[in-house]
Amino acid sequence: MKILGRNTFTESDHTKLNDIGTTISTAQANAIIANTAKVDLTVDGAGTVHSNNYTDTNTTYSIQDGELSQNNFTNDDHTKLNGIAAGAEVNVQSDWNSSSGDNQILNKPTIPVDLTADGAGTVHANNYTDTNTQLPLIDSDSMSGASATNVASAESVKAYVDARYSYQYISFFGSVSAANNNNGGPYYIFTSGNGISNHSWTKYNVGGTLAITNDTIDLDVDANCSQLTVSTYFGTNQIVVPQTSEIVGFYATNRAGSNGPYHVGNAIFVIPESGVNWGDSNSMTAFLKYRSISSAHSGTDENFSSSNVNTSKTMMCHDMARGTYEVAAGSIIIPSIFCDTHSQVIASSMTIVLRTKV
Repeated sequence: MKILGRNTFTESDHTKLNDIGTTISTAQANAIIANTAKVDLTVDGAGTVHSNNYTDTNTTYSIQDGELSQNNFTNDDHTKLNGIAAGAEVNVQSDWNSSSGDNQILNKPTIPVDLTADGAGTVHANNYTDTNTQLPLIDSDSMSGASATNVASAESVKAYVDARYSYQYISFFGSVSAANNNNGGPYYIFTSGNGISNHSWTKYNVGGTLAITNDTIDLDVDANCSQLTVSTYFGTNQIVVPQTSEIVGFYATNRAGSNGPYHVGNAIFVIPESGVNWGDSNSMTAFLKYRSISSAHSGTDENFSSSNVNTSKTMMCHDMARGTYEVAAGSIIIPSIFCDTHSQVIASSMTIVLRTKV
């Protein structure tokens, strides 16, 4: 149907107008009327071109494994790529001590510490059994308190060892008939020319007298002791000390020929090595160092009072509590019996005790 105008407006034109939005530009309307509107296929969403409106010049190729390029991309290459995580980096150096980043090592195992190396650290108390026993330390030069459950200090051990001695005992027996004592004091009797090896005691006249009226003893200062002047040949009958030692004292037993109000005892005189006149005719000085009375055998009684002891019976005599007296090698020890009796036969058995550091 054609109505009005030069250009016929048909039913088809009416239908097309119905499909167009209510608002269009004049140019768009003119283009529609002229049927010259074109679709810009370079614009996204422009629509799909009908297959009758273009010629398909694309060729579909079938690519086999190892084809397409000079550097063949194979199935193995594809598998390898699939095994590489996204974002993987090449030649990343792992760092055992790293706590983050690409070089961090996850799920690290715990490696045992080499405790034989210096500075390896301290083992926690819960990770070992302490089998060591800490013994208490004692500090005693005499080892007082020592037992199987403690240990002595090195200083104590040294002091204890340094104080160890070996003991020597010089024993002999003799008897003598004592002459009258006209000097009012103890009457000392010494071994004479036959020495002590034959157990012979003999009165020895020292400077015309056998008595010592002063019986003072001092272990520290020789000059404070009772002294006796003896000739040089007298020393050859006595005991010569071969090694520096200490006199500890003596034990003895004595008896007189009859009972009486008198005393019998023993004594030790010493000529220090420094006072021995070797190869000289000059006299020497002996110092009284130990002395005890048989009738007062409980100690070092110097009292010459009468006692109720029967002197004709065996009596004990000892001087072991006074202390030690050091004698250098070459010193001379002179054992002695003393009494204040009249012409009595006196028998004595005497043991001198020496000690030497080991």
